[in-house]
Amino acid sequence: MMPPFSLSAKIFPTEDPSKIASAMLNLIPDATLTRKSGLITASSTNVEHIVKLVTDQKTRYAFLEAVNSGCSGNSFTVYLNKQAAFVSRVNIVDEPGPLGSIEFSGAVDEPVVFFEKMLDIVGYITSRELRRAERRVEGETGVRS
Repeated sequence: MMPPFSLSAKIFPTEDPSKIASAMLNLIPDATLTRKSGLITASSTNVEHIVKLVTDQKTRYAFLEAVNSGCSGNSFTVYLNKQAAFVSRVNIVDEPGPLGSIEFSGAVDEPVVFFEKMLDIVGYITSRELRRAERRVEGETGVRS
């Protein structure tokens, strides 16, 4: 069984909560939605649809870079545009805009490796990070490995 993933978004006074819920379900159709205190959350163990959207949009590498940037230990957070999600698009944002964003997060062993496998680009970031680490060691020791 895959680990749980979640989407969450703040509901602003000018927003229709049903549209935010629709946007979330466009990303993860089988998600369970919860609404309370101006926040909508969605949880699921299945991220295959969002991975399919990313693959179909040919943004696998950008998505993986965002996961890598948003990693902290065995968890990750990526911010997605609400309006894009409403039309079934995955648009990564660096920080929430005026209407906020949808936070996509999860806890999984080695998030980058997990998504490399799901996106069928195994080794893209992990091999690059290994090369960077080797260069740092070379610079510190003056010896090439």
